[in-house]
Amino acid sequence: MKIDQLKALDAVVRAGSFAKAANEILLQTQPAVTRAVQNLESSIGFPLFSREQYRPQLTPQGAVFYQRALKILAEIEDLRDFSAQLATGMEPELSVSLDGYLLLPKMLHAFHQVKEECHNTRLLISCETLGAALRKLLNKEADLSLILWAAEFERFKKIESKTIQRIQAATVVSADFPLLNKRQVSQEDLAPYIQVIERTDDYHPPAVAQNDQNKCQPWYVSDAHTKKQIILAGKSFGLLPYHLIQDELDQGRLVPFENLEGFEVYQRELRIARLKDREMGPVLSKLWQKLATT
Repeated sequence: MKIDQLKALDAVVRAGSFAKAANEILLQTQPAVTRAVQNLESSIGFPLFSREQYRPQLTPQGAVFYQRALKILAEIEDLRDFSAQLATGMEPELSVSLDGYLLLPKMLHAFHQVKEECHNTRLLISCETLGAALRKLLNKEADLSLILWAAEFERFKKIESKTIQRIQAATVVSADFPLLNKRQVSQEDLAPYIQVIERTDDYHPPAVAQNDQNKCQPWYVSDAHTKKQIILAGKSFGLLPYHLIQDELDQGRLVPFENLEGFEVYQRELRIARLKDREMGPVLSKLWQKLATT
């Protein structure tokens, strides 16, 4: 069984005749195409086409075989494209790490655009606990990271970063949280309630709002989406980015805990980051540019 024989089979099926397959698709003589199909039939042990009709019709076995052959031909074509991509220096895969709740629609749009333009490059996207995306970048486990930036990160001189968006975050509660009717809520008032805290990596600086509120019982969760669901259930509060809860805020299911002593709306910066000493290939350069201009 040879690739040229599978191509001859495909050409005959698509053209509807051996003559058209030879003249219009393969640009070979008809005897050569007929011989290729016959040699394929000899190697597999059963006829692919019924000879009882004027036009070639696949036998039941031939139809099943042809579907498998199409997959093989498609894989060969992909392999040819992949080889051409490697020859031009395009990366076979890229590793992108991001802090858990930073995968915003416009970032996804940039990922999809790069995938369409460089479809043979595999994007390995991992969502991490806060701070872990930076750690993976510094450990050279990621080619690109999307990071919730902090002033402390400026000490990493080997990182190049660009701001791509700013977000707001604040302490929120469910609409029926008991203390919402109190004029001002102190730390002592919070003692019977639960503060939901997102676990973070050592590279993530502690949030002031969470560390100050130490009178109540903390519940630790692995991601912001779980935190949101717990807060929606009532009897708890926690710091959440507004872009993750905009629907709940608009519906009145979640509200900023504005009567909490020391309440503040935090402005945070989202940045893309890479290591300066690691040369960017064509695909990473394209992804960097698209994210930087979103």
